[in-house]
Amino acid sequence: MSLFRSVILRVYNRDMRNLQISEAEETVLVQMACFFSDLGSPDEFDQDAFNSLFEKITEPSPFDYS
Repeated sequence: MSLFRSVILRVYNRDMRNLQISEAEETVLVQMACFFSDLGSPDEFDQDAFNSLFEKITEPSPFDYS
């Protein structure tokens, strides 16, 4: 493995995760995010990270999961 590839893999593994979830698990994740969005997220949440995640998991629309 080249040094370049090794560095790229380390950066990817440290900064990003790839989760494989079922459609049912994705639906639960969206429902949980909608719950927090409706009630307001706890102070401990990184609001920017929550908003980014919410946008990613509710595509195309949160209403498609009801």
